[in-house]
Amino acid sequence: MSTVSRLIVAALLVVGLVVASPAWAQQAQEEVEEVRQAEVAAQSEGEEETAEQETRLWSASGFGGNMSAGNPVGTVENPFFNTTFKTGSSAMWGFRVSRMLWWRLGAEGEFGRGSPGVNAILTSPGGGDLTTVPYADLSMSYMSGSVIFEAASGRWMRAFLNFGLAGVFVSGDREDSDSAALGLLFGGGIEVPIIEDRFFVRADVRGLRADFGLLGLDRGQLVGLDVDSLSTNAMWTIGAGFRF
Repeated sequence: MSTVSRLIVAALLVVGLVVASPAWAQQAQEEVEEVRQAEVAAQSEGEEETAEQETRLWSASGFGGNMSAGNPVGTVENPFFNTTFKTGSSAMWGFRVSRMLWWRLGAEGEFGRGSPGVNAILTSPGGGDLTTVPYADLSMSYMSGSVIFEAASGRWMRAFLNFGLAGVFVSGDREDSDSAALGLLFGGGIEVPIIEDRFFVRADVRGLRADFGLLGLDRGQLVGLDVDSLSTNAMWTIGAGFRF
């Protein structure tokens, strides 16, 4: 190849590079811009999701479970046998509304209802010959307001404690069995999200302590009224709810 031919080829290559360079630069710039826009979109989506989760401060749920007595409500003594009165065990149901207020603290309102009845436990003065018989019907409902403390929070589970006051209302088929009292609601539970943190399953174990009334009995008949007339009912519940 002659020197003139080489110069012509070189000139053509230079011209081709000059012509193609803007196109390559534009393509590279477009690729960089696409990557940047994808990163911005992903970041924006993550921020929107985080903001959406942060705005889900309210939750509502329903539940069902069991309530049973933790201690007697009073005892009648006579020379032949003692009769101890204790609320029984029954299914219960209810619903609650919660709202997170600050950091790990929140507030919760709850309504629950069950019909545990009352059992009479007959024993000899020495404590033997244990016999339990139904004594009276008794229905109980409560409305509570409590503080929630989120003890642990993770992707798969939240654990919390709650403590508050409850208005307890009881009614039965005995004379003067209707009563109302102020009680304490305390315990805790876990919450497991099932669909994008919007829907969840919740399980609780709590105690409800109050004076449920003396079921139509003369207060003078019962022994240890200062302590035994207060009853603690243990409640195991499980339910489902949603956040909004």
